Amino acid sequence: MEMTYYMYAILGTSFLTGVAGNVHCMGMCGPLWSAWLKQRSMVEKWIYHLSRIGIYAIMGMIVGYTGRGV
Repeated sequence: MEMTYYMYAILGTSFLTGVAGNVHCMGMCGPLWSAWLKQRSMVEKWIYHLSRIGIYAIMGMIVGYTGRGV
């Protein structure tokens, strides 16, 4: 499939939205989670992060499956 101007615009917008969301999360959520994780054991930290990554992967599969016909 050939990349058109429209596709580049969508990819660029998606990238910039992700960067903006990342900055927001680091600034607002990062300190809260850092304080919460300091009180947890290493096993609890691993469970938290693996669960988070797993949920993101599942959500990505659902969105990919839903959007495959578009």
